[in-house]
Amino acid sequence: MSTLDRRRFLSGSAGLAALSWVSPADLAVGHRTDPSPSAWAALDSRMTGRVLLPSDTAYATAKQLFNPRWNSRMPLAVVQPATVGDVQEAMKFSAAYDLIVAPRSGGHCYVGSSTGDGVMVLDVRALKSVTLNSAKTQTTIGAGAGLYNVHVALAKAGRTIPTGTCPTVGTSGLTMGGGIGPEVRARGTTSDRLVSARCVLVDGSVVTASATQNPDLFWSLRGGGGAQMAVVTDLTFLTHKTTMLGQFSISFPATAAAKAIAAWAAFSASSHNSTKVTLSLNANSTRTAFLVRMHGVTAPGDQDTDCDALIGMVGVTPINRETKVASYMDTVLDIANGNPNPKGRDFTAGSDVLTTVTAATGTALIAAVTEGIKRKVNFQTLIGPLTGMTQAVTATATAFPYRSHAALIQWFCPIPTNSTTAYSAARSWIDYAHGKVAGMSAGGFVNYVEPGRTSSSYFGPNLTRLRSVKAAYDPANRLKGSLEY
Repeated sequence: MSTLDRRRFLSGSAGLAALSWVSPADLAVGHRTDPSPSAWAALDSRMTGRVLLPSDTAYATAKQLFNPRWNSRMPLAVVQPATVGDVQEAMKFSAAYDLIVAPRSGGHCYVGSSTGDGVMVLDVRALKSVTLNSAKTQTTIGAGAGLYNVHVALAKAGRTIPTGTCPTVGTSGLTMGGGIGPEVRARGTTSDRLVSARCVLVDGSVVTASATQNPDLFWSLRGGGGAQMAVVTDLTFLTHKTTMLGQFSISFPATAAAKAIAAWAAFSASSHNSTKVTLSLNANSTRTAFLVRMHGVTAPGDQDTDCDALIGMVGVTPINRETKVASYMDTVLDIANGNPNPKGRDFTAGSDVLTTVTAATGTALIAAVTEGIKRKVNFQTLIGPLTGMTQAVTATATAFPYRSHAALIQWFCPIPTNSTTAYSAARSWIDYAHGKVAGMSAGGFVNYVEPGRTSSSYFGPNLTRLRSVKAAYDPANRLKGSLEY
């Protein structure tokens, strides 16, 4: 397949938006043939890391992602750099042959954007060092470091950063999408704590992105989606102290769902920022009913007070109530269901961001999950707050646009591996759910990118600037990210 044909294929694959802002001339740059085996071997000889081709035994494993749905893709090569210099060599090589590059940090993208037929996968997971400055106020983390290992390394010094919840997600991918997790109300998004990032550009040069150096690139890295402008090799964040944390879990019957949604929304809008509560409306194991559950992470000592306050606001006796206090790392593990290295699984998902949560919102959510039960779909509906410190930043100060919004919904459907029937049924239900909240949704969250949505639905007022930054740093559109601007 020629370079031009490959680009036409990629622009229409995996539900990516059309490259409406890129001219045909831009897409046609190069017309070069794919590198020969000897060319790849020469690249390998210049690297500390390695280059794996389809003829190599390790290639089949190296190209796999967290979601096995994308493992059938056949990249030209999987390049595994061990140093920043290796990344430079790989990017210079890709420029010489006009290759599409798919950077990978954790390999968790919901649409499999860190792989593809005929691309060069640039897997930075060997760049995983975690260091602290002398004052322990800042940490520099390799782009490929998994979140659990980041917490382990920092917790030894009594420090941490706010992250998401999946232990093996890559630090750079999480950050570039914004990053939402248990401390979002207390600390804001992961990207809000970013101080600077070292990046390799498409020509192989190294730059620093910060508030004072390449500020437009720095702006885009904080919420603009993974690997769109440059290959990030390491990131520096502000840290904070680890503490003991409180937790609570309460469950209610499905008949209390409307009251639970209203109480959750009121609590999330008005309570102190040290508490974050996630509301879930999930199918039970037999897909015959949905379950209502709230899980809260609090400052130590607040777990019982906040739990009882929420129960009082719901006004219904819960099915169960549990509270505890645990160390920071034990809480990280609890949120990860006790597994620091979960196995990959097949799934599909989507998201909606709500500006407000009203009685009509509750009705729409209940209708969506009721339909999921009717269709026997295996679903999880996870609703988290975007209040607190997330709203301390303006909508255009970073690429992450959701700064005056109430909630983020994730529609998540685990499915049997490579089941076409289950995938189609899940996508159909997610589309139904989108439709139920369509009049209330401000868009989607790019870390939960899904097929069929436009870039504008993820970035709103920031899309025009993102396109401008993309044009400046990757004018030939050679970096394959989770979206095309």
